[in-house]
Amino acid sequence: MPIPRRLAHAVTLALCAVLPALVAPPASAQSGQQLYTQWCQGCHGNPMNNKDNVLGGKDWNIIKLAMDTKPTMTAELRPAYNAGLINDETFQTIATYLQTFGGGVVAALQMPSAITFGTLNVGVASSVTSRNISTTASSNAAVQISSVTSTNPLEFVVVSNTCNGAFVFPGSPCSVGVQFTPAAAGARSGQIRVTSNGTGSPQTFNVSGTGQSGTPPPTGSLNVPSSLAFGSQGVGVQSAAQSINVSNASGASVTVSGVQTSSATEFPIVSNNCGSVAAGGACTIQVAFKPPIAGSRVGTITITSDGSGSPQQVTLTGTGATAPPPPTANKVPAVEYFNASLGHYFTTAYAAEIAVLDSGQVGGWVRTGQFFYAYDVTTTGTNPVCRFYLPPEYGNSHFYSAIPSECSAVLVQQPAFILESSTAFHIASPNPTTGDCPAGTLPVYRLWNQKADTNHRFTTSVVIRDQMVAAGFVAEGYGIGYTMCAPP
Repeated sequence: MPIPRRLAHAVTLALCAVLPALVAPPASAQSGQQLYTQWCQGCHGNPMNNKDNVLGGKDWNIIKLAMDTKPTMTAELRPAYNAGLINDETFQTIATYLQTFGGGVVAALQMPSAITFGTLNVGVASSVTSRNISTTASSNAAVQISSVTSTNPLEFVVVSNTCNGAFVFPGSPCSVGVQFTPAAAGARSGQIRVTSNGTGSPQTFNVSGTGQSGTPPPTGSLNVPSSLAFGSQGVGVQSAAQSINVSNASGASVTVSGVQTSSATEFPIVSNNCGSVAAGGACTIQVAFKPPIAGSRVGTITITSDGSGSPQQVTLTGTGATAPPPPTANKVPAVEYFNASLGHYFTTAYAAEIAVLDSGQVGGWVRTGQFFYAYDVTTTGTNPVCRFYLPPEYGNSHFYSAIPSECSAVLVQQPAFILESSTAFHIASPNPTTGDCPAGTLPVYRLWNQKADTNHRFTTSVVIRDQMVAAGFVAEGYGIGYTMCAPP
Protein backbone atom coordinates (compact mmCIF):
# COMPACT_ATOMS: atom_id res chain seq x y z
CA MET A 1 0.00 0.00 0.00
CA PRO A 2 1.87 3.14 -1.14
CA ILE A 3 0.84 5.49 1.65
CA PRO A 4 1.45 3.20 4.66
CA ARG A 5 4.73 2.12 3.00
CA ARG A 6 5.86 5.73 2.84
CA LEU A 7 4.63 6.23 6.38
CA ALA A 8 6.68 3.32 7.57
CA HIS A 9 9.86 4.42 5.81
CA ALA A 10 9.47 8.23 5.78
CA VAL A 11 7.52 8.80 8.99
CA THR A 12 7.93 5.92 11.42
CA LEU A 13 11.70 5.59 10.98
CA ALA A 14 12.12 9.38 11.01
CA LEU A 15 10.43 9.76 14.37
CA CYS A 16 13.56 8.88 16.35
CA ALA A 17 15.58 11.57 14.56
CA VAL A 18 13.05 14.35 14.12
CA LEU A 19 10.06 14.24 16.41
CA PRO A 20 11.78 14.83 19.78
CA ALA A 21 13.32 18.05 18.45
CA LEU A 22 9.94 19.38 17.26
CA VAL A 23 7.75 18.78 20.29
CA ALA A 24 7.96 22.42 21.36
CA PRO A 25 10.46 24.40 19.22
CA PRO A 26 11.30 27.67 20.98
CA ALA A 27 11.46 30.80 18.81
CA SER A 28 15.16 31.50 19.26
CA ALA A 29 18.25 31.68 17.10
CA GLN A 30 19.81 28.73 18.95
CA SER A 31 16.86 26.47 18.16
CA GLY A 32 16.85 27.87 14.63
CA GLN A 33 20.50 26.86 14.23
CA GLN A 34 19.70 23.31 15.35
CA LEU A 35 16.82 23.04 12.89
CA TYR A 36 18.91 24.62 10.10
CA THR A 37 21.66 22.04 10.69
CA GLN A 38 19.10 19.25 10.60
CA TRP A 39 17.06 20.30 7.56
CA CYS A 40 19.08 22.79 5.48
CA GLN A 41 22.82 22.52 5.97
CA GLY A 42 23.23 19.38 3.87
CA CYS A 43 22.31 21.35 0.72
CA HIS A 44 23.08 24.98 1.61
CA GLY A 45 26.15 24.59 3.82
CA ASN A 46 27.20 27.42 6.14
CA PRO A 47 24.63 30.22 5.79
CA MET A 48 27.50 32.75 5.93
CA ASN A 49 28.30 31.71 2.35
CA ASN A 50 24.72 32.46 1.21
CA LYS A 51 24.77 29.44 -1.11
CA ASP A 52 21.70 29.40 -3.38
CA ASN A 53 20.64 32.68 -1.70
CA VAL A 54 19.84 30.79 1.52
CA LEU A 55 19.75 34.12 3.43
CA GLY A 56 16.55 34.85 1.56
CA GLY A 57 15.09 32.44 4.11
CA LYS A 58 15.20 35.25 6.68
CA ASP A 59 11.62 35.61 5.46
CA TRP A 60 10.08 32.30 6.50
CA ASN A 61 7.45 32.60 3.79
CA ILE A 62 10.26 32.25 1.22
CA ILE A 63 11.23 28.89 2.78
CA LYS A 64 7.64 27.69 2.62
CA LEU A 65 7.27 28.83 -1.01
CA ALA A 66 10.53 27.10 -1.99
CA MET A 67 9.24 23.86 -0.48
CA ASP A 68 6.71 23.66 -3.32
CA THR A 69 8.65 25.39 -6.13
CA LYS A 70 12.19 24.00 -5.78
CA PRO A 71 12.20 20.29 -6.77
CA THR A 72 14.98 19.31 -4.36
CA MET A 73 13.29 21.03 -1.43
CA THR A 74 9.91 19.58 -2.42
CA ALA A 75 11.35 16.07 -2.33
CA GLU A 76 13.06 16.66 1.03
CA LEU A 77 10.53 18.80 2.93
CA ARG A 78 7.00 18.27 1.60
CA PRO A 79 6.59 14.65 2.91
CA ALA A 80 7.78 15.70 6.38
CA TYR A 81 5.51 18.80 6.30
CA ASN A 82 2.48 16.72 5.28
CA ALA A 83 3.22 14.26 8.11
CA GLY A 84 3.39 17.08 10.68
CA LEU A 85 7.07 16.55 11.44
CA ILE A 86 7.81 20.14 10.44
CA ASN A 87 5.43 23.08 10.24
CA ASP A 88 5.28 26.86 9.78
CA GLU A 89 6.80 27.35 13.24
CA THR A 90 9.82 25.30 12.10
CA PHE A 91 10.34 27.67 9.15
CA GLN A 92 9.86 30.73 11.40
CA THR A 93 12.46 29.42 13.87
CA ILE A 94 14.97 28.73 11.07
CA ALA A 95 14.32 32.25 9.73
CA THR A 96 15.13 33.62 13.20
CA TYR A 97 18.57 32.01 13.00
CA LEU A 98 19.18 33.29 9.46
CA GLN A 99 18.31 36.82 10.60
CA THR A 100 21.50 36.81 12.67
CA PHE A 101 23.57 36.98 9.46
CA GLY A 102 24.26 40.05 7.32
CA GLY A 103 22.88 40.27 3.79
CA GLY A 104 19.65 38.75 2.52
CA VAL A 105 16.33 40.28 3.43
CA VAL A 106 16.03 43.26 5.76
CA ALA A 107 13.54 43.98 8.50
CA ALA A 108 12.77 47.06 10.56
CA LEU A 109 9.97 48.15 12.86
CA GLN A 110 7.62 51.03 12.09
CA MET A 111 7.06 53.11 15.22
CA PRO A 112 3.54 54.52 15.77
CA SER A 113 2.58 58.15 16.11
CA ALA A 114 3.13 59.91 19.45
CA ILE A 115 0.51 59.67 22.19
CA THR A 116 -0.72 62.97 23.67
CA PHE A 117 -2.85 62.44 26.77
CA GLY A 118 -3.97 66.05 27.34
CA THR A 119 -4.41 67.62 30.79
CA LEU A 120 -5.14 65.61 33.94
CA ASN A 121 -5.18 66.40 37.64
CA VAL A 122 -2.02 65.36 39.43
CA GLY A 123 -2.32 61.78 40.67
CA VAL A 124 -5.32 60.96 38.47
CA ALA A 125 -4.79 58.17 35.93
CA SER A 126 -5.88 58.50 32.33
CA SER A 127 -7.59 55.82 30.30
CA VAL A 128 -5.30 53.43 28.48
CA THR A 129 -4.27 54.43 24.95
CA SER A 130 -2.97 51.73 22.62
CA ARG A 131 -0.67 51.91 19.62
CA ASN A 132 0.24 49.22 17.08
CA ILE A 133 3.85 48.41 16.25
CA SER A 134 4.33 47.00 12.75
CA THR A 135 7.09 46.40 10.24
CA THR A 136 8.06 48.98 7.63
CA ALA A 137 6.66 48.69 4.12
CA SER A 138 10.09 47.66 2.81
CA SER A 139 10.52 44.80 5.28
CA ASN A 140 10.20 41.26 4.00
CA ALA A 141 11.05 39.34 7.16
CA ALA A 142 9.83 39.06 10.73
CA VAL A 143 11.24 41.18 13.56
CA GLN A 144 11.40 39.77 17.09
CA ILE A 145 10.83 42.28 19.90
CA SER A 146 12.77 41.56 23.07
CA SER A 147 11.47 44.35 25.33
CA VAL A 148 9.10 47.34 25.54
CA THR A 149 9.92 49.81 28.32
CA SER A 150 9.06 53.36 29.38
CA THR A 151 11.75 56.00 29.97
CA ASN A 152 9.38 57.57 32.54
CA PRO A 153 7.66 54.58 34.16
CA LEU A 154 6.40 56.63 37.11
CA GLU A 155 4.06 58.67 34.92
CA PHE A 156 3.78 56.76 31.63
CA VAL A 157 3.14 53.11 32.44
CA VAL A 158 3.04 50.27 29.90
CA VAL A 159 -0.09 48.49 31.18
CA SER A 160 -0.78 46.16 28.24
CA ASN A 161 1.71 44.66 25.84
CA THR A 162 1.45 41.90 23.24
CA CYS A 163 4.90 42.73 21.83
CA ASN A 164 7.39 41.31 24.35
CA GLY A 165 9.00 38.26 22.76
CA ALA A 166 6.66 38.49 19.77
CA PHE A 167 7.55 38.08 16.11
CA VAL A 168 6.10 40.98 14.13
CA PHE A 169 5.39 39.77 10.61
CA PRO A 170 4.49 41.99 7.66
CA GLY A 171 0.81 42.81 8.04
CA SER A 172 0.63 41.39 11.58
CA PRO A 173 1.36 44.11 14.19
CA CYS A 174 1.49 43.84 17.96
CA SER A 175 -0.01 46.31 20.45
CA VAL A 176 1.23 48.41 23.39
CA GLY A 177 -1.13 50.18 25.83
CA VAL A 178 0.08 53.18 27.87
CA GLN A 179 -1.52 54.98 30.82
CA PHE A 180 -0.59 58.49 32.04
CA THR A 181 -0.70 59.60 35.69
CA PRO A 182 0.93 63.04 36.15
CA ALA A 183 3.17 63.22 39.21
CA ALA A 184 3.43 67.03 39.17
CA ALA A 185 1.88 70.04 37.51
CA GLY A 186 3.15 71.17 34.12
CA ALA A 187 4.26 69.51 30.91
CA ARG A 188 5.23 65.86 31.34
CA SER A 189 6.87 63.62 28.73
CA GLY A 190 8.63 60.34 28.10
CA GLN A 191 9.34 57.77 25.46
CA ILE A 192 8.34 54.15 24.88
CA ARG A 193 11.50 52.27 23.93
CA VAL A 194 11.24 49.15 21.75
CA THR A 195 14.25 46.81 21.53
CA SER A 196 14.33 44.18 18.77
CA ASN A 197 16.55 42.36 16.30
CA GLY A 198 15.41 44.71 13.52
CA THR A 199 17.57 47.35 11.91
CA GLY A 200 17.80 50.63 13.83
CA SER A 201 17.02 49.07 17.23
CA PRO A 202 16.31 50.38 19.81
CA GLN A 203 13.50 52.60 18.50
CA THR A 204 11.14 54.92 20.36
CA PHE A 205 7.91 56.85 20.12
CA ASN A 206 6.97 59.85 22.27
CA VAL A 207 4.34 60.13 25.00
CA SER A 208 3.31 63.41 26.63
CA GLY A 209 0.68 65.06 28.78
CA THR A 210 0.12 67.88 31.21
CA GLY A 211 -0.46 67.77 34.96
CA GLN A 212 -2.55 70.36 36.73
CA SER A 213 -3.12 71.05 40.41
CA GLY A 214 -6.56 70.27 41.72
CA THR A 215 -8.45 69.01 44.68
CA PRO A 216 -7.22 65.67 45.99
CA PRO A 217 -8.76 62.89 43.95
CA PRO A 218 -11.59 61.03 45.62
CA THR A 219 -10.87 57.62 47.08
CA GLY A 220 -12.13 54.84 44.85
CA SER A 221 -13.67 51.56 45.90
CA LEU A 222 -14.20 48.17 44.32
CA ASN A 223 -17.34 46.07 44.25
CA VAL A 224 -16.31 42.45 44.94
CA PRO A 225 -18.72 39.48 45.23
CA SER A 226 -18.81 37.87 48.65
CA SER A 227 -18.70 34.25 47.48
CA LEU A 228 -18.20 31.87 44.57
CA ALA A 229 -19.57 28.30 44.58
CA PHE A 230 -18.08 25.50 42.47
CA GLY A 231 -20.44 22.65 43.34
CA SER A 232 -19.25 19.04 43.19
CA GLN A 233 -15.91 18.19 41.57
CA GLY A 234 -13.99 14.91 41.35
CA VAL A 235 -11.08 14.55 43.75
CA GLY A 236 -7.81 15.47 42.04
CA VAL A 237 -9.57 16.77 38.91
CA GLN A 238 -9.41 20.50 38.14
CA SER A 239 -12.71 22.15 37.26
CA ALA A 240 -13.35 24.66 34.51
CA ALA A 241 -12.48 28.19 35.58
CA GLN A 242 -15.16 30.45 37.05
CA SER A 243 -15.03 34.25 37.02
CA ILE A 244 -14.94 36.73 39.87
CA ASN A 245 -16.18 39.98 38.34
CA VAL A 246 -14.74 43.07 40.05
CA SER A 247 -16.20 46.49 39.21
CA ASN A 248 -15.45 50.09 40.10
CA ALA A 249 -18.62 52.15 40.43
CA SER A 250 -16.85 54.96 42.32
CA GLY A 251 -15.57 58.18 40.84
CA ALA A 252 -11.86 57.41 41.10
CA SER A 253 -9.44 54.88 39.68
CA VAL A 254 -8.40 52.00 41.92
CA THR A 255 -5.10 50.13 41.59
CA VAL A 256 -5.12 46.44 42.52
CA SER A 257 -1.74 45.54 44.00
CA GLY A 258 -2.36 41.89 44.81
CA VAL A 259 -4.68 38.94 44.22
CA GLN A 260 -3.95 35.92 46.41
CA THR A 261 -5.59 32.52 46.88
CA SER A 262 -5.66 30.61 50.14
CA SER A 263 -4.43 27.51 48.25
CA ALA A 264 -2.72 27.61 44.87
CA THR A 265 -3.28 23.87 44.44
CA GLU A 266 -6.91 23.61 45.56
CA PHE A 267 -8.22 26.97 44.29
CA PRO A 268 -5.69 28.02 41.60
CA ILE A 269 -5.92 31.46 39.98
CA VAL A 270 -6.16 30.73 36.24
CA SER A 271 -6.06 34.34 35.00
CA ASN A 272 -6.19 37.86 36.40
CA ASN A 273 -6.47 41.12 34.45
CA CYS A 274 -7.02 43.35 37.48
CA GLY A 275 -4.44 46.12 37.54
CA SER A 276 -5.57 49.72 37.40
CA VAL A 277 -9.37 49.72 37.36
CA ALA A 278 -10.64 53.03 36.02
CA ALA A 279 -13.75 54.70 37.41
CA GLY A 280 -16.70 52.88 35.87
CA GLY A 281 -14.42 50.06 34.73
CA ALA A 282 -14.21 46.40 35.63
CA CYS A 283 -11.81 43.47 35.63
CA THR A 284 -12.00 39.69 36.00
CA ILE A 285 -10.24 37.05 38.09
CA GLN A 286 -10.69 33.44 36.99
CA VAL A 287 -10.36 30.68 39.58
CA ALA A 288 -10.60 26.88 39.33
CA PHE A 289 -11.31 24.18 41.93
CA LYS A 290 -9.24 21.00 42.36
CA PRO A 291 -10.25 19.25 45.60
CA PRO A 292 -7.49 17.14 47.20
CA ILE A 293 -9.93 15.05 49.27
CA ALA A 294 -13.63 14.25 49.38
CA GLY A 295 -16.09 16.42 51.30
CA SER A 296 -16.87 20.12 51.71
CA ARG A 297 -14.01 22.50 50.93
CA VAL A 298 -13.62 26.22 51.65
CA GLY A 299 -11.06 28.76 50.47
CA THR A 300 -10.65 32.48 49.86
CA ILE A 301 -9.43 34.95 47.26
CA THR A 302 -7.98 38.12 48.80
CA ILE A 303 -7.89 41.31 46.71
CA THR A 304 -5.58 44.10 47.90
CA SER A 305 -5.87 47.60 46.43
CA ASP A 306 -5.59 51.31 47.23
CA GLY A 307 -9.39 51.52 47.34
CA SER A 308 -11.47 51.87 50.45
CA GLY A 309 -12.27 48.64 52.29
CA SER A 310 -9.10 46.90 51.15
CA PRO A 311 -8.27 44.05 51.51
CA GLN A 312 -11.47 42.39 50.29
CA GLN A 313 -12.20 38.68 50.30
CA VAL A 314 -14.27 36.26 48.23
CA THR A 315 -15.25 33.00 49.94
CA LEU A 316 -14.81 29.94 47.72
CA THR A 317 -16.80 26.75 48.33
CA GLY A 318 -17.01 23.36 46.68
CA THR A 319 -17.37 19.66 47.36
CA GLY A 320 -14.79 17.01 46.59
CA ALA A 321 -16.43 13.93 45.09
CA THR A 322 -14.72 10.55 45.16
CA ALA A 323 -13.86 9.64 41.61
CA PRO A 324 -14.73 6.15 40.38
CA PRO A 325 -11.71 3.88 40.03
CA PRO A 326 -10.24 3.73 36.52
CA PRO A 327 -11.27 0.70 34.47
CA THR A 328 -9.04 -2.33 34.80
CA ALA A 329 -7.11 -3.18 31.66
CA ASN A 330 -7.80 -6.72 30.46
CA LYS A 331 -5.40 -8.58 28.20
CA VAL A 332 -7.36 -9.66 25.12
CA PRO A 333 -6.34 -11.67 22.05
CA ALA A 334 -6.10 -10.03 18.63
CA VAL A 335 -7.12 -13.02 16.48
CA GLU A 336 -6.00 -13.50 12.86
CA TYR A 337 -8.27 -14.77 10.04
CA PHE A 338 -7.60 -15.56 6.36
CA ASN A 339 -9.93 -15.40 3.35
CA ALA A 340 -8.61 -17.67 0.60
CA SER A 341 -10.83 -16.20 -2.15
CA LEU A 342 -9.56 -12.70 -1.42
CA GLY A 343 -6.06 -13.68 -0.41
CA HIS A 344 -6.43 -11.29 2.54
CA TYR A 345 -5.55 -11.48 6.24
CA PHE A 346 -7.65 -9.77 8.91
CA THR A 347 -6.93 -9.27 12.64
CA THR A 348 -9.42 -8.15 15.26
CA ALA A 349 -9.48 -7.83 19.05
CA TYR A 350 -13.23 -7.13 19.19
CA ALA A 351 -15.07 -10.02 20.87
CA ALA A 352 -18.24 -9.34 18.84
CA GLU A 353 -16.35 -9.52 15.53
CA ILE A 354 -14.56 -12.68 16.61
CA ALA A 355 -17.92 -14.29 17.46
CA VAL A 356 -19.44 -13.35 14.08
CA LEU A 357 -16.46 -14.63 12.09
CA ASP A 358 -16.25 -17.85 14.09
CA SER A 359 -19.98 -18.48 13.51
CA GLY A 360 -19.55 -18.38 9.73
CA GLN A 361 -22.07 -15.56 9.26
CA VAL A 362 -19.48 -13.82 7.08
CA GLY A 363 -18.40 -16.48 4.63
CA GLY A 364 -14.85 -17.25 3.64
CA TRP A 365 -13.01 -16.23 6.81
CA VAL A 366 -11.25 -18.90 8.89
CA ARG A 367 -8.82 -18.70 11.78
CA THR A 368 -5.13 -19.12 10.96
CA GLY A 369 -4.35 -20.14 14.53
CA GLN A 370 -2.23 -17.02 15.01
CA PHE A 371 -2.94 -14.24 17.50
CA PHE A 372 -1.17 -11.74 19.77
CA TYR A 373 -2.30 -10.07 22.98
CA ALA A 374 -3.28 -6.43 23.53
CA TYR A 375 -5.29 -4.51 26.16
CA ASP A 376 -8.93 -3.43 25.97
CA VAL A 377 -8.35 -0.09 27.77
CA THR A 378 -5.37 2.18 28.26
CA THR A 379 -2.69 1.06 30.68
CA THR A 380 0.77 2.31 31.58
CA GLY A 381 3.19 2.21 28.67
CA THR A 382 0.59 1.67 25.93
CA ASN A 383 -0.81 3.73 23.06
CA PRO A 384 -4.30 3.59 21.54
CA VAL A 385 -4.33 1.81 18.17
CA CYS A 386 -6.12 3.44 15.22
CA ARG A 387 -7.99 1.23 12.77
CA PHE A 388 -8.75 2.34 9.20
CA TYR A 389 -10.98 0.61 6.67
CA LEU A 390 -9.76 0.84 3.07
CA PRO A 391 -12.80 0.88 0.72
CA PRO A 392 -12.92 -1.64 -2.19
CA GLU A 393 -11.23 0.71 -4.63
CA TYR A 394 -8.26 0.87 -2.21
CA GLY A 395 -8.14 -2.81 -1.26
CA ASN A 396 -11.22 -3.68 0.83
CA SER A 397 -8.90 -4.19 3.79
CA HIS A 398 -7.87 -2.81 7.19
CA PHE A 399 -4.83 -0.93 8.50
CA TYR A 400 -3.68 -0.60 12.15
CA SER A 401 -1.07 1.64 13.78
CA ALA A 402 -0.01 2.25 17.39
CA ILE A 403 2.01 5.34 16.44
CA PRO A 404 -0.09 8.54 16.93
CA SER A 405 1.80 10.53 14.28
CA GLU A 406 1.24 7.76 11.74
CA CYS A 407 -2.51 7.72 12.48
CA SER A 408 -2.62 11.50 12.00
CA ALA A 409 -0.65 11.28 8.76
CA VAL A 410 -3.07 8.72 7.28
CA LEU A 411 -6.00 11.04 8.07
CA VAL A 412 -4.28 13.89 6.22
CA GLN A 413 -2.84 12.00 3.27
CA GLN A 414 -5.64 9.47 2.67
CA PRO A 415 -9.02 11.20 3.28
CA ALA A 416 -10.77 8.35 1.42
CA PHE A 417 -9.78 5.89 4.16
CA ILE A 418 -12.43 5.45 6.85
CA LEU A 419 -11.31 5.81 10.48
CA GLU A 420 -13.32 3.06 12.17
CA SER A 421 -11.77 3.56 15.62
CA SER A 422 -9.06 5.58 17.35
CA THR A 423 -8.94 2.95 20.12
CA ALA A 424 -9.33 -0.44 18.44
CA PHE A 425 -7.15 -1.77 21.26
CA HIS A 426 -4.20 -0.58 23.37
CA ILE A 427 -0.63 -1.80 22.98
CA ALA A 428 2.96 -0.62 23.48
CA SER A 429 4.91 0.90 20.58
CA PRO A 430 8.66 0.89 19.89
CA ASN A 431 10.84 3.54 21.49
CA PRO A 432 10.94 6.37 18.89
CA THR A 433 14.63 7.01 19.61
CA THR A 434 16.10 3.50 19.76
CA GLY A 435 13.42 1.64 17.78
CA ASP A 436 13.38 -1.10 20.46
CA CYS A 437 10.30 -2.68 22.03
CA PRO A 438 10.02 -2.31 25.83
CA ALA A 439 11.51 -5.13 27.87
CA GLY A 440 9.08 -7.99 28.41
CA THR A 441 7.09 -7.37 25.20
CA LEU A 442 7.03 -9.16 21.84
CA PRO A 443 7.56 -7.33 18.52
CA VAL A 444 4.50 -7.37 16.25
CA TYR A 445 5.70 -7.43 12.63
CA ARG A 446 3.69 -5.51 10.00
CA LEU A 447 3.86 -6.78 6.41
CA TRP A 448 2.31 -5.27 3.26
CA ASN A 449 1.44 -7.26 0.13
CA GLN A 450 2.48 -4.51 -2.36
CA LYS A 451 -0.66 -5.09 -4.46
CA ALA A 452 -3.46 -2.90 -5.74
CA ASP A 453 -5.83 -4.80 -3.40
CA THR A 454 -3.80 -3.65 -0.41
CA ASN A 455 -3.61 -5.97 2.57
CA HIS A 456 -1.50 -6.06 5.74
CA ARG A 457 -0.60 -8.94 8.00
CA PHE A 458 0.36 -8.58 11.66
CA THR A 459 2.26 -11.34 13.46
CA THR A 460 4.62 -11.94 16.37
CA SER A 461 6.22 -14.89 14.58
CA VAL A 462 9.58 -14.10 12.96
CA VAL A 463 9.23 -17.34 10.97
CA ILE A 464 5.95 -16.14 9.45
CA ARG A 465 7.52 -12.74 8.90
CA ASP A 466 10.32 -14.32 6.85
CA GLN A 467 7.85 -16.48 4.90
CA MET A 468 5.75 -13.45 3.95
CA VAL A 469 8.82 -11.47 2.84
CA ALA A 470 9.87 -14.43 0.68
CA ALA A 471 6.36 -14.40 -0.84
CA GLY A 472 6.74 -10.74 -1.88
CA PHE A 473 5.43 -8.89 1.18
CA VAL A 474 7.31 -5.81 2.45
CA ALA A 475 8.21 -5.49 6.14
CA GLU A 476 7.28 -2.03 7.43
CA GLY A 477 8.47 -0.27 10.57
CA TYR A 478 11.45 -0.54 12.88
CA GLY A 479 14.26 -3.09 12.80
CA ILE A 480 13.17 -5.97 10.57
CA GLY A 481 9.64 -4.67 10.38
CA TYR A 482 7.75 -4.22 13.66
CA THR A 483 5.42 -1.37 14.65
CA MET A 484 3.76 -2.66 17.83
CA CYS A 485 4.94 -4.43 20.99
CA ALA A 486 2.57 -7.01 22.49
CA PRO A 487 2.40 -8.35 26.03
CA PRO A 488 3.42 -12.01 26.30
